[in-house]
Amino acid sequence: MRRTWLAAVMAGAAIISTTGCTSAATPAGTPSATAGTPSATAGTSGASSGGGANLGGGTGTTTPAASSPAATSTQAATPADFTVCILPVVTCSGEMRTEPSQVDVSADGSGFVAGLIWSGWRTATAQGTGTLNINNCDPNCAQGTFTGYPATVTLTNLTPYGNGLRAYADMTVSSPTSAYGTRSYRHLVP
Repeated sequence: MRRTWLAAVMAGAAIISTTGCTSAATPAGTPSATAGTPSATAGTSGASSGGGANLGGGTGTTTPAASSPAATSTQAATPADFTVCILPVVTCSGEMRTEPSQVDVSADGSGFVAGLIWSGWRTATAQGTGTLNINNCDPNCAQGTFTGYPATVTLTNLTPYGNGLRAYADMTVSSPTSAYGTRSYRHLVP
């Protein structure tokens, strides 16, 4: 059993090392050169006072990389040309996806929006609905229990990058019935 678990962990590390993930999770209050900037909206709060998940508070601000002009082409853009960062609290380098089914909102896996169904993809504003899963981390995050809450992910600010790609540079995750509330992430372009 232990050997199987260790092999799975090593395989996961190999996958992470090949996907372009270049930075580790940034502790709260530590500036990061690549992380998106979360900001809580008035009237919302972080995790409950009983411990709870570390849901992406306090990563540093970033300056987006210089954007290249959109490639001129006679071909129409395909849905794959439009991407969004799936790990806005840590890094967006190598973490860009088209219509992702999940977006992680914590650096340690204790909070994520799953089962996303998108509308308006390839338009100025795309919106996904899904379930925000938050780990209560009681007695610790490894043994905690996840609770699901309805959530909406709204994407805006299409920005050109790379070779003819476009990214939704701004993301707002809203789950009013959870302790997460509403948080926004900006400058999510690699």
